[in-house]
Amino acid sequence: MITAYNTFKAKQQKVKGIRQKKVNDPAALIDAINKIMDKIKRVDKTSWSVDDASLFEAALLGLKSEIENFVEPTPIP
Repeated sequence: MITAYNTFKAKQQKVKGIRQKKVNDPAALIDAINKIMDKIKRVDKTSWSVDDASLFEAALLGLKSEIENFVEPTPIP
């Protein structure tokens, strides 16, 4: 059982390392952004409650803010 656990933990560490590398890979980021844009285009909000729509809108506005800060960072005085 301990061997299986150690194998599992080693695999998790390997996957974690792969994920961290992708964060700084421009091609992987562009691919992820394109996938997110495609998902957003396919969203059908007609069956959503007002609360669900508001939460989604708030998440998109937060994302928009992060993108704006990334593109034009606020200068530090």
